[in-house]
Amino acid sequence: MEQAGTAPEQKQWDPFEPTLGLRHREISHMLEILSNPQAPKSSKIKALQLLTEVIPGRQHEADMLGIFDILRPFLMQNPNGLLLNALVVFNSLINTKDLAVKLLEDVPRIVELVHPDIEKPIRTEAARLLRSVAEYVGPEVPFQSGSVPSQLVAAVASRDCDTDFLLEGFRLLSRLTNKQNIRVPLIDNSDFLLALVRSFSNIKLRESAFILASNIAMDPSHRGKIALLNAEILPAIQPYLTSEDESVRLSALSLLCLLAVPKDGKQMIATDPNMPEVISNIISKDTSEECKKAANELRLLVTEHPIGKAIMGGYEN
Repeated sequence: MEQAGTAPEQKQWDPFEPTLGLRHREISHMLEILSNPQAPKSSKIKALQLLTEVIPGRQHEADMLGIFDILRPFLMQNPNGLLLNALVVFNSLINTKDLAVKLLEDVPRIVELVHPDIEKPIRTEAARLLRSVAEYVGPEVPFQSGSVPSQLVAAVASRDCDTDFLLEGFRLLSRLTNKQNIRVPLIDNSDFLLALVRSFSNIKLRESAFILASNIAMDPSHRGKIALLNAEILPAIQPYLTSEDESVRLSALSLLCLLAVPKDGKQMIATDPNMPEVISNIISKDTSEECKKAANELRLLVTEHPIGKAIMGGYEN
């Protein structure tokens, strides 16, 4: 029985609770919790989640407080909540080239996290982070070295990819395909080419698919163009020649102009059952002068081939 006059027992304050106290919105407080080996996992996850909320607009402050050195060990975690939330924080942190450069040394580890066997939320956040870094720094050495190129291609070529992951993967690869170390594995991977061609029918992926396919088709050796043609890209993009969206029609025409450079492309376009007539209609009837110009350039490329000249030579501008 409690003695009279005894003060009620007070609840002890948890120093590792990120959401309590006057400092709960301070980046330094969250980083203290994350760097303390005695802090429980649940508190560290809360700290990471709160960091994601408060970092936007305060990236420079977080950098000055040493956030990269504190968060970097979390990238080495086995797939779990700490790893996932650390990736989310990094995605909210990288908003300049200077910050992106600081993650270049971690690219090989982050690439490991897009492996098809990794849980989808972690894969997608890792792909988003790689894409963000690549957009700021371009195809730097870590993206081209060792097994990184083949790992990236294998990840995007996996049949287990969902739309969100493919979107990040396509955007990432589009930033890197001007380097042969990345482009060659893409061209040589039939599963990837199939995934790319199929993605044109997905409205969320279409724009990124056009950009990535066009970058691959810019391969000066024409291997990229031939690989796309052999993957049956023409039937996949033909419907967009008659799209109501001018930008979509122009994207399709621009890609076809690249594919029409090698003789195989000229012949395949010329002998397609519908494409010559569709191109002719664009030249004569399209409401967009840009589309008309692109279609006429395509016609001129195709007519450089004897079969193309016989079939499309009569279509005048």
